[in-house]
Amino acid sequence: MEVFWYYQATLGTNYKLIHDTNSEFYHDYLHYYNRITGMLDPNSGYFQRKYTAFPGGHATVGSMAVNYAAYKGGGRSELGWPNLPPRGWKLVDLFPAITINLRTSVLRVDTYIPLAPDRVILELRVLGLKSDTPEARAQRQKDATVIWGPFGRNLHEDLLASSGQGMAMARGSEPMYVLQAREEDHTIHDEIGMRHYLAEWGRRMGRSPSNSIVERQPVSV
Repeated sequence: MEVFWYYQATLGTNYKLIHDTNSEFYHDYLHYYNRITGMLDPNSGYFQRKYTAFPGGHATVGSMAVNYAAYKGGGRSELGWPNLPPRGWKLVDLFPAITINLRTSVLRVDTYIPLAPDRVILELRVLGLKSDTPEARAQRQKDATVIWGPFGRNLHEDLLASSGQGMAMARGSEPMYVLQAREEDHTIHDEIGMRHYLAEWGRRMGRSPSNSIVERQPVSV
């Protein structure tokens, strides 16, 4: 594989809030692109995907068939990826701050670098295959631009969501929170990803995720 695109953003939020966005998928309602190419297509298998948690805080999401043709705002090819079904989509969260996102023709890797409790650097890398022809490489770059490019859709929406959470939770903000606990048999809108992540964070930190302002207890990693 080979990196053909690198992007960096500094956000006024906590790194865990960015990882939360990649650990729960009911925020897909935020994305027009995801709604039109998956959630509204009864044949996509979107709602049947399973979220699988692994020891150490890691997790993965099952594949689905993305209906790219339904998005009229910009084309995207069905150029494939080795061992991935046509129009497939896979996502892996690695604890504590890496997300690997594969959408058919393009592999995206996110890493987060905490600078302070309310400030973080997001590094985004988009990868193709070294074996690509120049034509295939150019097509992958176009595919990435549709969804993650400077004039794409999803990347900006995710960054706004994470930054908005940071503003809402900042000291002095008006306390307007929505508390919920989605338990849906580990399917795509179950909150197992967030619960699993926070449980591992609490184990390593020796603190309760729901009440972290307590005396730290020793823990073996």
